[in-house]
Amino acid sequence: MKNEKKVIKIGINCIFLLTQNSSIQYNLHEIILLRRVEYMKKFLISMLVILSAVAFGAEVKEGTGLGYADDIKVAVTMDGDKIVAIEVKENSDTPGIANPAIEQLTKKVIEAQSSQVDTVAGATYTSEGFLEAVNNATGK
Repeated sequence: MKNEKKVIKIGINCIFLLTQNSSIQYNLHEIILLRRVEYMKKFLISMLVILSAVAFGAEVKEGTGLGYADDIKVAVTMDGDKIVAIEVKENSDTPGIANPAIEQLTKKVIEAQSSQVDTVAGATYTSEGFLEAVNNATGK
C-alpha cells in the first residue's frame, strides 16, 4: 500500500512537472482569467446601473415566481414605469441551464419593457418562473 501511494505521488509530480510549462496550461489559465474578467465586468455594469438608478430616484421592487426546482426571487429596478435593471436574488434551478436563460430573458424584458416575451427553449420552467417573478415585482 505504501509503495502504491509513492508511485501515485511520483506520477502526479511527473505530470505536474511535464505540464508546468505547456501552452495548454497557459491557455486554460488565460481562459479562466478571461471568464473572471467578464463576470466582473457584468457585475460592475449591473451595479453601476442600479446605483445610477438609485441616485436618480429609481425604485427597487421584489417579486417571486416558481421555477423548475424552487422559487426564483428577483429585484427589478424601476425608474417610473421603465424597467432599468433586473437582479436575481435567489435561484435554485440548474445553473448551467438557468443562468444563460435568465441572462437572455433579462435582456429581452429590458428591451421590450415588458415581461411578455418568449421563453427560452430548454429552460421553460425557469423562464416562466423568472417572468412570473418580474410580473409580481412590476405589478404588470
